[in-house]
Amino acid sequence: MGKQTPCGRVVLCENYLLFICKRPKCTKRIHISDLIFFQSIKHRKVVHFLFNGVQFKLKIACSLKALEELLEDKFIRIHSQFLVNPDYILEYSSDDMFLKGQEKRLSIAPDRFDEVDKKLKGLGFRVEEIQGK
Repeated sequence: MGKQTPCGRVVLCENYLLFICKRPKCTKRIHISDLIFFQSIKHRKVVHFLFNGVQFKLKIACSLKALEELLEDKFIRIHSQFLVNPDYILEYSSDDMFLKGQEKRLSIAPDRFDEVDKKLKGLGFRVEEIQGK
């Protein structure tokens, strides 16, 4: 078995995350490249992912901090509520970003912008791609 979160409900195996669900008892295997972002909504955690080109949501029982540590540099924490796969970022500004296939923009916390900007520039985002509102 690969690395896992302290709660033991999310396991990283090669390029897949295994989500171990309580009800119904099951294990969901999702390739990291299909994970769009993780969201925290009032103590509930939701993973947004693609399956055969269709977007789905899955409630999970794991903190975003634990997921961030598990995924290391593969995802970017942009807000206390969002952990984002940079492969899905279309554009960003100093206060929000737009992801492929999403209708709403995700907020970037003011105190995280410099770190987000540095990471994205390190991944090849050019200044011309950064668009304000």
